[in-house]
Amino acid sequence: MMPPKSARQRNHTPTRRKRTPEELKQIEQLASAVIGLDTARGDNVTVQNLSFQQLTMEAPTKPGRMERVRVTLTDCQASFVTGSSSSCS
Repeated sequence: MMPPKSARQRNHTPTRRKRTPEELKQIEQLASAVIGLDTARGDNVTVQNLSFQQLTMEAPTKPGRMERVRVTLTDCQASFVTGSSSSCS
């Protein structure tokens, strides 16, 4: 039996959830071990549960015929100026 689709799979928008205190403690312990935390030296690690602003992005529009012609002509002009006309064949 397949699990139900998450909100992300259905709506293509990320879902956020706060980490549990246990998860935060595990992350803190892992980070401490990785950096070689030494409290006698005054080292400390703080793990916080923060979210970043999610920006919405619009899908790029497909260029129209005139835009494709303009790009082709611009590329050919640049090739002509530099002497490499292979892209204008």
